[in-house]
Amino acid sequence: MSLSENFREEYLILLKKCLDTVSGSNRYDALLKEYEGRKKAADERLLALDAICTDCELLIDKTTGEIKSDAVALFGEDEELMSLLKRLGELQRMRLEFSEERGWDDDLINHLDCVVAISYVSEYEKKIVAELGKKDGLVVICEVKREAVKYERELGMTFYAGDVERLEDLFRIRTLYSPAREIVIGEEDNLDECELVLISEGGEALRFKKSARMTLRGRVYIELEILEELKVKKFNYYTVSDTDRGQMLTLEEDDELYEELWALQERLTVKFW
Repeated sequence: MSLSENFREEYLILLKKCLDTVSGSNRYDALLKEYEGRKKAADERLLALDAICTDCELLIDKTTGEIKSDAVALFGEDEELMSLLKRLGELQRMRLEFSEERGWDDDLINHLDCVVAISYVSEYEKKIVAELGKKDGLVVICEVKREAVKYERELGMTFYAGDVERLEDLFRIRTLYSPAREIVIGEEDNLDECELVLISEGGEALRFKKSARMTLRGRVYIELEILEELKVKKFNYYTVSDTDRGQMLTLEEDDELYEELWALQERLTVKFW
């Protein structure tokens, strides 16, 4: 199925829905954690008072969160217990709101909803890449996720920011140049190593180590080890061509081909070492 004309908007809506779900799930988890802590403290207080009732939840109306009148009559003078029961009642009302709004009534359904929301986003991203190609598709994904990051900041959370950073670092190494044409390709596959300073499409100087030269199905690739602190694979594979700007290195982004080249490099390592 092809993308609609409004696919960017559709994608952003999915991202925001996912952020809403994850944010709500985090708040729900925190609520349940506090509830269990308060319940434990209240039950311990009942034991300390040698009360007949040792389950504090029986002292709170489950539908309103109000402290039951009998509980007030029995324990109204105990400020510590009443404070705990009051907060438990507030938390119970909040739990009911989550149940009514999202259908969350335990500590599992919210996590399942997060998994589903994340999977919807993932499937839509695959659709974008399939339609536009990996190179252009990832650019679109990064652009829209930048907008989603603004929204997640409003929610007071960090979720997609790391994805944006990784994509931006990927774009920095997609196309590289050696203005001095210092990369020696050679005639044979080898593991000759040398450090290089290469220039990104945007003019940034980045440090690499050339670690291998390989031929696969008639094409020559070089393996570069990145020496910068970037959120990308440490080892990547490039084809080399000659341009007016010097030698141009183009990143190979096909995952299956990457695995083939990685296996070929390992065979070279065994051969030469």
